[in-house]
Amino acid sequence: MPTSSPDLGIRLAEVAKLLGGHAKAANLMGVSLSQFKRYVAGENQPTFEAISNLLRHGGIDLGWLATGEGQMRAAPRTLAEAASAAGLERAPTSAEAAAGQRFVPAVTTPSMAVDGELNARIVEAVAATYKDVGGAISPRDLGRVAAEIYNDVVAAGLETWDEKMVALRVAIGQLRRRLLTAPAPGEDKRLA
Repeated sequence: MPTSSPDLGIRLAEVAKLLGGHAKAANLMGVSLSQFKRYVAGENQPTFEAISNLLRHGGIDLGWLATGEGQMRAAPRTLAEAASAAGLERAPTSAEAAAGQRFVPAVTTPSMAVDGELNARIVEAVAATYKDVGGAISPRDLGRVAAEIYNDVVAAGLETWDEKMVALRVAIGQLRRRLLTAPAPGEDKRLA
């Protein structure tokens, strides 16, 4: 019985074709080929992490993937991405750019500043999740886990605060499931 939109499966199949096949798309999403095929068939719904990986590593536009509207390929976010999209070897170095040398077309890049409020919410949510499941996390690992979630949310290209909060809830739900299915303390593996 399908659990996902058949339109999403159709768009995932289009992405696979663009990227060089189902195996390549599955690899970019960080899932098995059989799992990717279940996504295409509408039998399973991709996780936020898998979608985020596809957006970030495959250069796919979130709006197009969700709705089928607009361009499949996301606009370049950095000069390096623009250079690659233009088939150029590299973007200009800072010194070259200051000297007026241009290797890539002008690109508007998003702000690289960290959203302090979003980051704080993520850190709080990760810490609370570990506490709720009885797990311990060092400050360094808390920073790493929070940074991974922050990067996934930012890479998804979400614009509104509500969209970011939904993405955070999904990511925290996945973290909670990973922690709850991790081996008990004393076994070979640590909590996620």
